Amino acid sequence: MEKIKDTESLVVFRDFAHSPSKVQATVDAVKTQYPNHKLVACFELHTFSSLNKKFLTEYNGSLNKADTSIVYYDEHVLELKKMPALEMEEVAEAFGGSIEVYTDAEMLHNFIHSTGKKSSQKGNQNTVLLLMSSGTFSNLPLNF
Repeated sequence: MEKIKDTESLVVFRDFAHSPSKVQATVDAVKTQYPNHKLVACFELHTFSSLNKKFLTEYNGSLNKADTSIVYYDEHVLELKKMPALEMEEVAEAFGGSIEVYTDAEMLHNFIHSTGKKSSQKGNQNTVLLLMSSGTFSNLPLNF
């Protein structure tokens, strides 16, 4: 896990997480370390197993300790790996809880950066942004 930003109002971590147990362990550890911060967890489905419909349910509950949970996957990656399409609803249901699912990299980029901007505004709750993937979030610029 790499800390890529640390200010009074925003902490950003980048983590190479992909298995369900590692995703949950990372979320749990960050929430324990920052109990008074809003935890925004973004996880990218990128590996063959994580993009497999039958395996998705293994992630159930793994993001539950986050205040906001985002799951992202790039539909083009599914095509490149010659895997069947995933429906956003299937992904949300497999993870359980209140999950937002993104398949559009630009929308994810806007969400991530608006989270960073909101946390730096006076009066907003301190935020930890946790970016977990074994991929690249479709090469999004992660500069804050």
